[in-house]
Amino acid sequence: TPAPETMPLEVDRWTVTPFVGAGFSGDLENSPLNIGAAIGYNVTSRVTIEGQFAFMDAEQGDLVQFDSNVYTLDANVLYHFTEQFADRQWAPYLAIGLGMVRATADIDNADPLLADLEDSSTDLALNFGGGIKTALSDRVRLRADLRYYTGDDLAPNFWRATAGLGFVLGR
Repeated sequence: TPAPETMPLEVDRWTVTPFVGAGFSGDLENSPLNIGAAIGYNVTSRVTIEGQFAFMDAEQGDLVQFDSNVYTLDANVLYHFTEQFADRQWAPYLAIGLGMVRATADIDNADPLLADLEDSSTDLALNFGGGIKTALSDRVRLRADLRYYTGDDLAPNFWRATAGLGFVLGR
């Protein structure tokens, strides 16, 4: 199907978006691969409520380095600026969300210096950022996203850049 001439958000429509990207900066010492999926519901032509789950394998630690698996699960609100662009081929948006960041670490607890260090942590996390969407067809959207996630303890603070294909469900 050819791409529509404009990029409106269809009200009362669901979108499923698998994505891939990388985490970087903040508490991350490398740029781990990040994979996940988002499920969104367009409440209005500008507002989408969305849930996301993502996973990355990160290297952390200032004094002692360790590998950790980082999971994020969050609920977000996306506000789209579709009316501000004359051609309406693109839909930039701002995002803010709240959820959890869980980190599990591969730490040798037999070492007396590391005996008190927890091997997992789940923290409440805020994320914020933005992105852009464009229509590839009536039912497929290309999306790029950049967000900052807060964490604590073993759960890191980090930036995440992703890209994905959104599939519009319904009608």
